[in-house]
Amino acid sequence: MKDMQLKILANKPVNSAFYRIDFEAADMEDPAPGQFVNVRVADEDAVLLRRPLSIFDFREGRLSLLYRVVGKGTRLLSRQEPGGVLQVLGPLGSTFRVPRGPALLVGGGAGIPPLWFFGQSLIGTRITSCLGFRNKEEQLLEESFREFSQQFLISTDDGSAGIKGTVIDALNTITEIDPLTSVYACGPEPMLRGLKSWCAEQRLKLYVSLEEFMGCGFGVCLSCAVKHKSGPYVRACTEGPVFDAEEIEI
Repeated sequence: MKDMQLKILANKPVNSAFYRIDFEAADMEDPAPGQFVNVRVADEDAVLLRRPLSIFDFREGRLSLLYRVVGKGTRLLSRQEPGGVLQVLGPLGSTFRVPRGPALLVGGGAGIPPLWFFGQSLIGTRITSCLGFRNKEEQLLEESFREFSQQFLISTDDGSAGIKGTVIDALNTITEIDPLTSVYACGPEPMLRGLKSWCAEQRLKLYVSLEEFMGCGFGVCLSCAVKHKSGPYVRACTEGPVFDAEEIEI
């Protein structure tokens, strides 16, 4: 983990909701799929806390992040120009475990980028990918997921692309699932809760990456505490963000 001043190489929209920002990060430790960075988006008191962003890609010293513009912090981030410098802490957090059998990747919205980073690393693994979006205009990374997926599904809330409904509706169209399949998911909490129930019915192992707010990113502020089944809380930024779904309350 390093606190770095990183130069912005590019920062531009990829669709109606998401931006991609690339940094020059030659001195950054190679991140593993599932990890994140904490970005200070501006030197303003109103956005003093950093924004946790999942790592979308890292190669040849270039760090890439995909983020949804949802509030003041990410709006300020979207206005940063190439050539500028931002303070970035990372890589942080836990990683996805490599499956022993087939992998089922389930992503919703801003939870999709870290699953691509994971999926493209699973050489030789049979992969099914299921992505959920609000509508066709917010759809992203479809072709990139198709490149490594033997089966690919899309759902949208309004039915403008793929199956109308949730990722669970899309998953219910799968006629046969290998019992050794491991499921990996990242997305909004309602999606993860529904998926946890679905995986229990299918008797499939589920790992989730939580989208918690993380003030510090390294376990001090406790803003990202998650209830553990054994009683004490765990921190999404250090023990997570990737957890065995059976171990935590979603």
